[in-house]
Amino acid sequence: MVEKHTCKRCGHSFNSPKALKQHTRSKHFSYYFALNIAPPIIIAALLVVASMIFIPPYLESLAQQATQTPEEITERFLTGHEGLAMHYHVTLRVFVDGDEVEVPRFMGLMPDGRMRYIHTHSTPNRIHIESPIVYNFTLGDIFKVWGKRFDENCFDTYCGNLTVLVNGEEISDPVNYVLKDEDEIVVEVRTS
Repeated sequence: MVEKHTCKRCGHSFNSPKALKQHTRSKHFSYYFALNIAPPIIIAALLVVASMIFIPPYLESLAQQATQTPEEITERFLTGHEGLAMHYHVTLRVFVDGDEVEVPRFMGLMPDGRMRYIHTHSTPNRIHIESPIVYNFTLGDIFKVWGKRFDENCFDTYCGNLTVLVNGEEISDPVNYVLKDEDEIVVEVRTS
């Protein structure tokens, strides 16, 4: 026995779903339109409107991020830990003529509780990099937040032969070295 397909609008019966669909399209077009054509059009229209609302501010935000200088980035504060695009840690040890200079605890933390994107907590030499934007933070950025001079020859007021090891390997451009999660960094200055 052949299954019958009945039109919900007029009660006519058909032998196949295809025949019912053709009937509905030709005899009850507004009903057919409401069920089959309008929903994708409405969804597409909603997507267009949503993109017109949300994409311009997002693009503006990206443009702002792209034009920020490293000085602006190192001066910014976190507004919370939600929505972080980056959150990683590095260990930094600094030596001057063999004596260790400890990276200060709570560097980048303000008395009112605000935190810079680069900061430390109670563990010495453990640097936290937390940012709501993706950015290539560098070793030089750490020293900017710390408030210490750092270039190819000097750390703070100590100048001479400066060597930087990252994960045991000497690097040639320490100021611009892009930090990676769990880097172990040793800076050594020999003044004599």
